[in-house]
Amino acid sequence: LKSQDLTALFLAVRLYCSFVMEYDIHTILDSATLVATLFVIYMIRFRLRSTYMLDKDNFALYYVVVPCCVLAFIAHPSTSHIMINRICWAFCVYLEAVSVLPQLRLMQNTKDC
Repeated sequence: LKSQDLTALFLAVRLYCSFVMEYDIHTILDSATLVATLFVIYMIRFRLRSTYMLDKDNFALYYVVVPCCVLAFIAHPSTSHIMINRICWAFCVYLEAVSVLPQLRLMQNTKDC
């Protein structure tokens, strides 16, 4: 669930950036992916709640979101777009790169040794 939450966050930011920066076929694809991701989140939180292992999925999202945000302020692309859009773009790229970390932590927690 935590990985899906991060995926939804970076897709929402990327969708915003796509609307204001380029608006092409990727905007439609990102919209469809965001809808599918939100559906997965809904299913995990409500329909499949009894099978979700909350105690094992204990990765704190701020360990990923805050460093990505700080890094986006420091290192962002230099394009003709306004600064906030460049920072948002960098944030979604960095967040996408590390959005699998909660899933890896979950796999580590469920491993039987």
